[in-house]
Amino acid sequence: MTSKNPSNSGPPPPSNQPPNGGTKAWLQMLGSWCLIFNTWNEWLVEILICPDNADTKRTSQIPTDIDNTRHRGNFCISWIGVIQALLSFAVGAIVGPIYDRGWLKLLLFVATFCIVFDHMMPSLCIEFREALLAQGFLVGTGGGCLLVPSLAVMQPDFGLRLSLAVGLAATGSSIGDILYPAIFTNPIDKAEFRWMVRVIGFVALATLLVPLAVSLMRSKPPDVRKIVDPKLLMDGPYLLCILACLLGYIGCYPSYYISYFGLA
Repeated sequence: MTSKNPSNSGPPPPSNQPPNGGTKAWLQMLGSWCLIFNTWNEWLVEILICPDNADTKRTSQIPTDIDNTRHRGNFCISWIGVIQALLSFAVGAIVGPIYDRGWLKLLLFVATFCIVFDHMMPSLCIEFREALLAQGFLVGTGGGCLLVPSLAVMQPDFGLRLSLAVGLAATGSSIGDILYPAIFTNPIDKAEFRWMVRVIGFVALATLLVPLAVSLMRSKPPDVRKIVDPKLLMDGPYLLCILACLLGYIGCYPSYYISYFGLA
């Protein structure tokens, strides 16, 4: 009676290795590109609500509270930018466990509504608090819902090419920062302020429909992480990384004022 080698019997076990390419994988990268395109262009608020960036014919369409208090325009813009940034990361801490449970499409629907709605609302804003609600709270909430999925959805589909895919997807931020202000400023003499912000909203809607159609979760993590994990407070390298990120972002946000210092 001959013995069989169990290692050679039966079909080979299925591979859990990422495909490292292919149509589905690159479609995930395209979806992430569109998400990042609408996530990291929150600096648009400087153009949308600052009266110094609109011509006099449209001053009445800019939030009245800012228009009547030009001397504290920087203060108002700071509040909106701070709330945007805070919510983008704070909401992301909650979005992570929701994404781990497989609710990707729900997050994308919520983010699409928030981003499109907030781009449309400056056309109807009358007072500063309305602009703060639209451009601060809604942009921050929508950006937070997009931030985690934009990076997480690509990882199961790329192995050795993950750095390439993330690098290509990250270009969406730069292109968004160029395209959105260009849409608003170039035809400013040909169209009203209200219609310019609506056009920006339609562009956001068109680009966010792409991830709604193509972005999928290839697999779910075996364990859903906790929103608050006390063990992380004892992880020295992790805390050092958090400190480095904190200092890095502190250096980023003075960019709100560079254009104003140049004009002063």
